[in-house]
Amino acid sequence: METFSKGEIQRFGNIELNPPAEVLSYDQGLFAGLKPYRKEGDKILLFRLEENAQRMMMGAERLCMPIPTVEQFVDAVKATVLTNRRWVKGHCISGHC
Repeated sequence: METFSKGEIQRFGNIELNPPAEVLSYDQGLFAGLKPYRKEGDKILLFRLEENAQRMMMGAERLCMPIPTVEQFVDAVKATVLTNRRWVKGHCISGHC
């Protein structure tokens, strides 16, 4: 089975995707996602990152896809969040930000 290699952050742009790709249908993707929040002092929080990595690994296995390690997943998420940190909103309480 294929394995993951070290990725890299790409500049925003178009991606090539086959039109009948299942991911274009609602809820057909492997991973629902997670959301970072900014705390006082400009610290960014990621809720249950390792647990999300475990869910990603289980889903990839079920779909016979290459399975990233927890470390690969965590590193990729952190790199993506840090690259896009200016867009991370503050913590919301009861839907109010």
